[in-house]
Formats: sequence, structure tokens, C-alpha cells
Amino acid sequence: MDDSERHDQSDWRGRQRAAVVERRSPWPQFDTSEPTSWMLNLALLVVLCVVVMAIATAVLRQWRASQTDGVTTTAIASATTPLSAPPVNGERSAARLDFVAAQELEKEARAKAQAIADERRAAAIRAREAEEQAAAQASALSARWEREWQAYYRKPPQCEGTRPDIDSVGCANDYIRARRAFDEQFSASLRRR
Repeated sequence: MDDSERHDQSDWRGRQRAAVVERRSPWPQFDTSEPTSWMLNLALLVVLCVVVMAIATAVLRQWRASQTDGVTTTAIASATTPLSAPPVNGERSAARLDFVAAQELEKEARAKAQAIADERRAAAIRAREAEEQAAAQASALSARWEREWQAYYRKPPQCEGTRPDIDSVGCANDYIRARRAFDEQFSASLRRR
């Protein structure tokens, strides 16, 4: 292949290839010679944000006005007046009665929640005490089993560790038979109680 073939700008069909396009950075390049383009875009963005906020504020105010309808302000006003004050009109006394009823309901709910919390706390204490008692009984039973096993099992003389001709398989089988017999005897004594 010579140099003329390497610099050939045609594709495999013989058509001329398009010129190489230079890749651009994904980040905007601000040209200092023309500052008005990005400043104009920024100003338009700020104006758009202000318009959106103004519309949202107007919609929120209209929604809030439709929600109150004077009922909330009456309830707030009656909540701030003392209960011993004479009723001014029927609406205020009804609002005051509603407020007192709400306080009573809240008091009952608090008392019920406190009773439930106390009951749960007492149940947790009873459960912990039962677990501790069960653990103590299991520990005592394990200690009793160990004492009785030590008193029950004696190694046969042919299984003593000082002898050179020990039959380890026979000694292990003897231990297993003694252990099974002891476990049955121990379980039977527990069932009799």
C-alpha cells in the first residue's frame, strides 16, 4: 500500500467520504466577545420563574380562601376565649361546646393510649420474668443432670487411659450404651415428678 492509497478519502464503493466533523464539548462554551446571548437566556429564565411563582401564589391564595369559609376562624376565636366567659351568640357557644368535646375526646384518647402502653409494659415484664425463670430451671436441670451422670458413670478398668492395649471402639460403645441408659433413667425420674 503506498501513500496515495492511504490518503484516499473514498469509501469502499468509491464515493467520497464526508469530511471529519470535530466533536464539541457537552458543556457550553461562553464566548467573551458576545456576552449578550447567555445573559439574555439568564434574564428570560429569571422572568419565567417570577411568572410561575406569581401564578402559584395566586392559586394558593384562592384555594386557601375557599377552604376557610369562616369556620376555621370561628373555631380559633372560640378556642382563645376563656370557658367561663358568657356566650355571645349561639354560634360561639356551639363552637365552644365542640372545643370542649374535642378536649374530652383527646383526654380519653390519651388515657386509652396510656393504658395500652402500661399493659404492654406489664406484659413485657411478665414475659422477661418467665424467660428468666425458664432459664434458671434449665440451668438447675442441667447441673442436676451433670451431677447424677458423674455419680452414675464409671469407666470400666479395661478403658483406663494408662493401659497401652486399650480398645477405643469398645470403650466408646460402652460409653454410648451407658449414656443412653442413663438418659432413659433420668427422663423417667423427671416424668414421675
